[in-house]
Amino acid sequence: GPAPSTALDPEGWPDARASMTRAILRSADPTRSDRLFPGGIEQFAGAGGIDLASGAAGVLYALDATGAGRFPEHEDWLVERARRAPAGSPLGFSRGLHGVAYVLDRLGRADDARAVLDRCVDELDGARPVLGLDLASGLSGIALNLAHLGAVADDAGLRDLAWELTGEV
Repeated sequence: GPAPSTALDPEGWPDARASMTRAILRSADPTRSDRLFPGGIEQFAGAGGIDLASGAAGVLYALDATGAGRFPEHEDWLVERARRAPAGSPLGFSRGLHGVAYVLDRLGRADDARAVLDRCVDELDGARPVLGLDLASGLSGIALNLAHLGAVADDAGLRDLAWELTGEV
């Protein structure tokens, strides 16, 4: 028979997205404290199952960005875990709390995003000796997030901190 087509079918996207969304939501377990969605072991090495790269923030971001919708119960899980993350949790953009703050802001949860961001700013000086310069977990990603959220909130203090870190990088 003919080879299967590898062309994308834009008309099939809504059905494919709905199917994937159902599977993701069925796999969620908000009764767990260590992770919301199943995934690879790397989700436990970052910010405890909540980060953008491999945790709940990334899944919720992807669902929203692809038009699958918002899921307030799961967002609440993320907010609770982010606010209760232990001292010394990673701060980076992909692997830490900065990425969580970014996603919460994107989801329209500005107050929750600001609470997580304020914690990141408060803990930055103590964390600087162990932060690298990379985008995923270091000063580059943190500076970009501070610049973005500083612009969104029209907060000169956040923008100034972003420029300070940019100079350091």
